[in-house]
Amino acid sequence: MYKDKRFYILDLKKKQYTYKIGKEIKTCGPLYNIYVRLMRQPRGSLGKRLFYLHLGGYCIEGVRISGATDNVDALRDFGQKIAEALQLNYFDEANTSKHHRVRQIRPELKAEILRSLTKSMEERLNIEKNCSLSNTALNQ
Repeated sequence: MYKDKRFYILDLKKKQYTYKIGKEIKTCGPLYNIYVRLMRQPRGSLGKRLFYLHLGGYCIEGVRISGATDNVDALRDFGQKIAEALQLNYFDEANTSKHHRVRQIRPELKAEILRSLTKSMEERLNIEKNCSLSNTALNQ
């Protein structure tokens, strides 16, 4: 069965992507809507856990962008480097991971995160200030 070619076009200056099937543009949007992800494929016939890299995102057909390997550390490093070079987010296999690298974020979410961080930093400073005042009082 014949399938039209898929095109994944990244405009790093405009921080936009375009996804085309054949000559038809299917979707376009900001880079924060696409990502590189480390994926695990079902165990092979030898019982090894194999991993590969996947390009996915909002309203695009995901595509495998690497071969499979059991060397997860090397593939993770490679995926992070690809994502960095293309200014994309990188997500590890697990939904929660210290290996995620988020470079792009929705502007309204970014403002919310900054407000949250500022608030938590203020709370931390108040706690530290109160602790140092308590310690000063104890030492006198």
